[in-house]
Amino acid sequence: MSNSSIKRFIWHWLAATRAGVLSSTFGYGSPIAAVIVGIYFTNGPLRMDQLPTWAVPLVLVAIAMTAVLLIHIIVGGYRAWILERPLRVSVSSGLLSTQYPATQHEPQRVALALTNKAYLTRNDCVVHIMSIDGVDNSDNKFPRFVDKFSIDSGETKQISILYRTFRQHPLINDNFITVAGPPSPAYNGNVLRISASDHTLSVRIGIPDTDPIDMRIRARTDESVLSGERV
Repeated sequence: MSNSSIKRFIWHWLAATRAGVLSSTFGYGSPIAAVIVGIYFTNGPLRMDQLPTWAVPLVLVAIAMTAVLLIHIIVGGYRAWILERPLRVSVSSGLLSTQYPATQHEPQRVALALTNKAYLTRNDCVVHIMSIDGVDNSDNKFPRFVDKFSIDSGETKQISILYRTFRQHPLINDNFITVAGPPSPAYNGNVLRISASDHTLSVRIGIPDTDPIDMRIRARTDESVLSGERV
């Protein structure tokens, strides 16, 4: 870990511990305090009847607060560790459902499936295709911006990166693969098409306050299927 990563981890740890303690108050501590006090004052060196009546609730509160703090120090460390790699990433392909209504000739896609494992929403994340092996970049096609998104804790998002439409005879298939990206308000604006063959892509997922995720994806296609896998 670099110095900046260590500082970031410690900051996340402190923030997660503070958030946990403030949100739960005595929630976790109360039952633990009851068990500890029950065991201690039954089998320990100090009996319950040896304590002044006014001291018993103070002892319970002190143990509960300590229990809450210790639990959230441990939980906070785990949450901070998750925040260093908050997204679980997999690659899916084929006829994938999207938020849009299906069309008559729905394209097959290669997409990222991103799940937020962190307890916080991650905002302003971005996906770029950094390069595609064998595709000329003399006109600065890459890095190619694909999408910007926010993702809630526990949510899974699908980000398409490639698509190709297949049709039944007598209609013909697309003779190219389209690389995803925001359209431009011009004829054929910001459209990038590559040959309908196998390709290997370098993809980067940028996440604020942590290191980016770099990955390689191999896309394959034939006359009926577009597929992809992480390599």
